[in-house]
Amino acid sequence: MTVWNQMQPAYAANMWNEALNKRLGTEGLDLPDLLVETKMRGSSFAELLTIPEQDDWVYSDGKSASCVAFVLEIYKAAGLFDPISSSIQVTEFTIKDAYSLRFFENNSSRLPKWAMMGMASSFHSVKYEEGIEWSCQDTIQWTHTLI
Repeated sequence: MTVWNQMQPAYAANMWNEALNKRLGTEGLDLPDLLVETKMRGSSFAELLTIPEQDDWVYSDGKSASCVAFVLEIYKAAGLFDPISSSIQVTEFTIKDAYSLRFFENNSSRLPKWAMMGMASSFHSVKYEEGIEWSCQDTIQWTHTLI
C-alpha cells in the first residue's frame, strides 16, 4: 500500500484512502496520515480494516457496491428485510449469505394477505437510484430501464 501511495497517489486514494477515511470519519487523509490518526485513536491498522462498509456511504465517484450488495440493495429497497432493514448492512453479506437467504415461502397459505394480493399483479418495480428503475414481470426476470 505504501508503495502505491508513493508512486501513484491518485490510484491509492481511489483504491483505499477514501474508504479508510470513511471508516475513521475523516476526509482527505493520505495513507501515512491515516496510519497516524489510527494510532492516535488507540487502534491498529488491522482493526481499521475490519470496520464494516456502510450502505449509505457515498464516495467521490458515487455509490460503490459489489454485485451481491447491489442485488441485496434491491431486496432491501423492496422491503424484503423489513422490519429489521434498518439494521441490515448489505455490504456485509457474502455471496453464500445471499444464496442462503430464504425470502420465498413454498406454502402460499402461510403468506400474508398483502402478498397474496400481490400475486395477482404480474409487474413490480423498484427504484434503486436516481435515473434507474428495476422492474420484474412475473417475479422471474429483473430488467432495468433508464428513467
